[in-house]
Amino acid sequence: ATARFAAAEVRTRSLRVSHAFHSALMAPALDDIRRFASSITWSTPNIPVLSTLDGAPIGERFADPEYWAAQARGTVHFAR
Repeated sequence: ATARFAAAEVRTRSLRVSHAFHSALMAPALDDIRRFASSITWSTPNIPVLSTLDGAPIGERFADPEYWAAQARGTVHFAR
């Protein structure tokens, strides 16, 4: 994909991240994500937010620490 963008003269750059998000390599961090998500006071968004996991509105799941752990570990489905 990077080569295709370069051919179209679109600048790209790699993101520097601390973990391999959306992969099995996130497993050791999931308890920390759950714990952190549990410490936040959440409210349902005023505008619809679609999940990258299933393409459905997040709705009440927005405040669910299990949702955020699944989101960090799960495959992103942009095509949906």
